[in-house]
Amino acid sequence: MASITQNRPSFSVQQVVSAGAIAAVVAAIANLIVYFLADPIAKISTDFPVANPISVIMSCVFGTIGATIVLMLLNRFTQNPLRNFQIVSVVALLLSLGGPLNAGSMPMPGMPAPTSSVIVVLVIMHVVAAAAIVGTLTFRLQKTQ
Repeated sequence: MASITQNRPSFSVQQVVSAGAIAAVVAAIANLIVYFLADPIAKISTDFPVANPISVIMSCVFGTIGATIVLMLLNRFTQNPLRNFQIVSVVALLLSLGGPLNAGSMPMPGMPAPTSSVIVVLVIMHVVAAAAIVGTLTFRLQKTQ
């Protein structure tokens, strides 16, 4: 009886880490653009000083590290890692929106509640980060197949 081998995409750790580093830079730049375009309108820097350019960059970097680790695990343990990663990423994005959406009703201790316009910008920034991270990781790794 002939054995059946399954050809599934598999990426090296170096390929995933390299794509993750690029994704972090892309996400940070994209979100900084959103931040600086929205700040004059939404007054993020004055109404919600916790959201500043440094926190935007750090959030993108840490989010990308998490996404890269998840992708490495899916690559190791699943048959279709990129498709599974995209599914997990949608769930993670939806869960991450809980932070900005609840910020108005449950402000951080010692901080005023953010305005509605700040909350809208934060939601947009979450979506931009997710799109940049997932899009870059997927695109870069699909090119290696």
